[in-house]
Amino acid sequence: CLTLSFTLSKWQPQPQPQSQCRQRRRRQSQRRDRRDRRAAPRSRSRSGRSRDRNRSRSPMSSRKRHVGDRDNPKASKCLGVFGLSLRTTEEDLRHLFGRYGRLEDVQLVKDNHTRRSRGFAFVYFESLDDATYAKERCHGKELDGRNMHRY
Repeated sequence: CLTLSFTLSKWQPQPQPQSQCRQRRRRQSQRRDRRDRRAAPRSRSRSGRSRDRNRSRSPMSSRKRHVGDRDNPKASKCLGVFGLSLRTTEEDLRHLFGRYGRLEDVQLVKDNHTRRSRGFAFVYFESLDDATYAKERCHGKELDGRNMHRY
């Protein structure tokens, strides 16, 4: 920390002991804190007018988020299975859904860090008819103490 002291010829920096520098910084900080507490809260908008919260300024805001009917999606060989227990394994799903037709693949979605199930999976059937039949038969069925939901 340096301070300036006046001599007859010019200003010259002279070092001060560390404790005085710390004390000065502490006093300045306390003054700043007091000043901040006295100030009235400011609005977030710097322009003075409030921004319409219903409209996004994002360039992607006008894009359509979902195509189709969520309540009655079109038939597919892939079933999304939701509401699974964290203990449910891919083998459990293969065993359950394998009863209704030949499976291409079962993907149990897991957390990257913990490697635990996230509670949903995707089951891929070889035929559309088998997937439709399994969807009708398994909706609401209990597996590992939890009711499954499919879409």
